[in-house]
Amino acid sequence: MTNLKYNRNMKKWIWMLVVVLAQSTLVASAQRGQEKMSELRKNFVKEQLALTPDEEKQFWPLYDQYEAKRNDFRQAMKTAIDKAEAAPNDEKVVIESIDAVTKIRKDEADLDAKFFKDSMPIIGAERVGKLTRLEEEFRRTLMEKLKDKRGGGPGHHGPPPPPHGGRPPQERE
Repeated sequence: MTNLKYNRNMKKWIWMLVVVLAQSTLVASAQRGQEKMSELRKNFVKEQLALTPDEEKQFWPLYDQYEAKRNDFRQAMKTAIDKAEAAPNDEKVVIESIDAVTKIRKDEADLDAKFFKDSMPIIGAERVGKLTRLEEEFRRTLMEKLKDKRGGGPGHHGPPPPPHGGRPPQERE
């Protein structure tokens, strides 16, 4: 009987160990994914702005600090939204979440303005203007590459439309 109990406990411990190892692997994989995304973003920005080595020395520390604060804001935004979603019928919680999200967005706008103004002496007004659009361009480029990788190809937007504009026969007349 004791041996049977020992085997059950051992199985539980083994399963718990497997779960813990799987979770740590997933976390490490997500971190590597974020690091890879950050590296791709930096390479894209560097290429698009044509930074000189001297500009890079001044620009990247500023950019890294900016990105770290943006990530903090995204995490705070997620926390506020999750809080509201967890208590959708609690008016006080929802209002607090709305206020928190509004403050975060204002803080993000202030951060953007400060970053762009601080970048201007380093890379100039023209490239700061370009920098304001690079995040969207990066996302679009990344999505296109993912579509290409999945076989969608450039310009592929899903299956072809149904014949006759998708309308039933009685509506076509």
